[in-house]
Amino acid sequence: MLFDIFRKSDNTEGSGYLTDDLGEWMLISHNKELLLATNLVSKAIRKAGVKDFNLYLGYFSTDERIKSLISIKGMAVTKENKKNIDVRTSMRNVAGEDAIVIEDQPHSVCNICNSTFIFFNFLLLIKKGKEYKRPVKLLLPPMGINPSEIPLSLSSLLKTLLERNLNAICSLNEIDAGDGSRLKLMATCRTESSFDTEKIKNAMSYFAPEKPKLFTKRIGTREMEISLYIQQLNVKFFIPLLWNNFLEQLRC
Repeated sequence: MLFDIFRKSDNTEGSGYLTDDLGEWMLISHNKELLLATNLVSKAIRKAGVKDFNLYLGYFSTDERIKSLISIKGMAVTKENKKNIDVRTSMRNVAGEDAIVIEDQPHSVCNICNSTFIFFNFLLLIKKGKEYKRPVKLLLPPMGINPSEIPLSLSSLLKTLLERNLNAICSLNEIDAGDGSRLKLMATCRTESSFDTEKIKNAMSYFAPEKPKLFTKRIGTREMEISLYIQQLNVKFFIPLLWNNFLEQLRC
């Protein structure tokens, strides 16, 4: 997908690209609308009582006709032990004359991997304000995933990755994430064209330092059983994609 053109082999912030323990990110510092919206989110989180946090954006878009109409979703991560955090109310309080909160989707606050994650999703009409002063981390998802679909469940994420990278219709037979250090995926897929398994191996390598092992068994003219195994799973990479759904089938 489009985001793949930004992938690089280095790991330095100066490159505009960063990999950390939560995934792969573009570093954005010259998009006015994004920086204005991010600054509002940061102020809202502080207003809600969280003082020390890292901010990550999973999705950002502007309306084609009204550039100041902005959709923004993502997460703040803190080591502070917080539970009762009302970012929706604090956003309306800090917006003031700078913005109108058009829509605020239900957010969640979860303790995952010994950190508190605050997930948010806003539609804002920004009139004025100050820009965020630091580069913003914007998610680079695995190939085949549209960030507007976040949050997904683990099964819908894996099914989408298979279907879009294989150009097939798939049903999942088994998902086993064990203790969070490995992943086993078994599925049956049907396609009208030939299977290109390298594409799905490349997509799934997003979650591990090496390409996964993949085995296939043809069970019909257009149907194939797929077994995929990932060792040394970067399990935290799933958090920005799944949000609180991470807790249903995965653990650190």
